[in-house]
Amino acid sequence: MTAPVSHKPVTGIPLLAEVNALQIGHERIQLYGIGSPERQSCDDDKGARHACAEIATAELRRHVGSAPVMCVPVDRDRSQRLLAKCYLNKEDLSAWMVANGWAFARREFSGDYVRAEESARAQRLGIWGAEFMLPSHVASPLKKT
Repeated sequence: MTAPVSHKPVTGIPLLAEVNALQIGHERIQLYGIGSPERQSCDDDKGARHACAEIATAELRRHVGSAPVMCVPVDRDRSQRLLAKCYLNKEDLSAWMVANGWAFARREFSGDYVRAEESARAQRLGIWGAEFMLPSHVASPLKKT
């Protein structure tokens, strides 16, 4: 069972901890509704290996820069990390990550980002231009197109 979640937004300039997580002050925040290859490597069509998680983190860092972000709490996970929809101005960062191919929709939690993922996959953006294994905790494996 998760702890109750305050609905008060968390706002500030984030530190990017990993591809789909950030920290504002002392609060560690997981971007809601998305997942990533995490620390796994990806192989492109020519067999070259890339560190997709590090590249995706760098892309999100470049996109956010030093601008403040507002995160609206949704829930807490088993590790008590805040699950939140985070916004740069009015742009949903989870949507941006998925639409640019740096994350995938976690369908078991939300259908919000499925269309953006399908579009990124069709265009072979980001991680979809490479071969990678989904993390074992992802409920339903996706087949790369």
